[in-house]
Amino acid sequence: MATSTSSLVSTVTETVAIPGQNDVNLSVTHFNNMTQVIITQSGALGTLLLATPDTRTGGGLSSMEGMDQSTSIHITTLLGRRDIPGLEIATRGLAQRVYNIKGPRQVLASFGLEGEGNSLSTLQLIIQTIEKLLLLQ
Repeated sequence: MATSTSSLVSTVTETVAIPGQNDVNLSVTHFNNMTQVIITQSGALGTLLLATPDTRTGGGLSSMEGMDQSTSIHITTLLGRRDIPGLEIATRGLAQRVYNIKGPRQVLASFGLEGEGNSLSTLQLIIQTIEKLLLLQ
């Protein structure tokens, strides 16, 4: 794991070995008002999704601990494939964890995964690893 920090930006990186697949490189960068998460097997950015928390009263429901009943998360695919539903689910999970650990902020997630890298079991492992990285920053 590598970490770099400056007064406004902190980044932590990690490589995750996935059995039977190429390694997954993770990078989590915190800016003042946004967290960027890059997940790649190919070295490319791939599909970009933006998660924006909506904390207005009555904004929606969430079952994650720490998020109250008035918080919802809006997911937008900015660039790339829109036919992989697991990416939106993973982005929502990332945004909920960032919200619980770092507070309300946008999350820009990049998924450059190949084939089975888009499976729900692989995405769950990646999200668990990113949650550990969030706790280190």
